Formats: sequence, structure tokens, C-alpha cells
Amino acid sequence: MILEGVITVKLKIANKKTFYLPDNIEPSERLVEINKVLATEIEISNKKTTIEMYLSDTFNTAHTRTALDKIGTYLCKMPEQNGKHDREILSNNDVMEMEKGVRWTTKKGKKVLEKARYTNFSDLSLEDKAKLGLIDTDDFSNN
Repeated sequence: MILEGVITVKLKIANKKTFYLPDNIEPSERLVEINKVLATEIEISNKKTTIEMYLSDTFNTAHTRTALDKIGTYLCKMPEQNGKHDREILSNNDVMEMEKGVRWTTKKGKKVLEKARYTNFSDLSLEDKAKLGLIDTDDFSNN
């Protein structure tokens, strides 16, 4: 069933069952929709199974991977972003900058070497990791 006036995502499972998921709802509501899809029973080779079990059993097939990719994209895409999330991906130059820890930039017409704008989590100091909540400071106290 296609909802009139609502942008939808088409999800086809096992070339048998097609779902139209609304694209204008909040992520928590999207999770509820996906859970309903996963709990739906389908019949494959005269055997009843849930879509979740079918996807688990056929994980290495192309159509299952495509369906899982669509589900992941559907769960991650925010309605208000409208494609802006694509700009959050780092370019190759930004990745190199993060790996080297420095970047070339221009100041007053001269090329200068500066500290990178990006940092790997593994390169953070213990203090910075604690500030971000990645580690528990109690583990490193000297009592």
C-alpha cells in the first residue's frame, strides 16, 4: 500500500513481499516500522519463517545485502537532513590529514604546516578520552 502524498521507501524482501515505509517519520518511529517488517511471517519453499530469520539465513546473498543496506539507510537518515548527511563524509585529503596529524594550508600567501583538524580516537590522550566519556577515569587512578 502506497500512502498518498507521503514519500516512501520501497523495501522488497525475497522477491515476494514488498513494504512501503514512510520517510517522513522520526527515527524512533522508523525502528518500530522496521521491527514490524522483521516480525512479519513469509512462506519460502512451503516453510513459514519470519523476515528476520530469512535475512539471517540468506545473509550472503546479494538481494539480502541490498535489503539490509536499505534498512540501515532508512534507520540512519533523519527527515530534517534531506541529503545533508552525505556531506559529513571525509574526503581523501581529510583522511590523509587525520592519519598524518598535520595539514598544509595557506596563510598570507605562504604554505604553512598546521596541526590537523581531525583526530583518530586511538590517537587521543587519556585525558581527552576521559573528557569524551570513552574511558572510565577510575580505571587509571593511583589509589
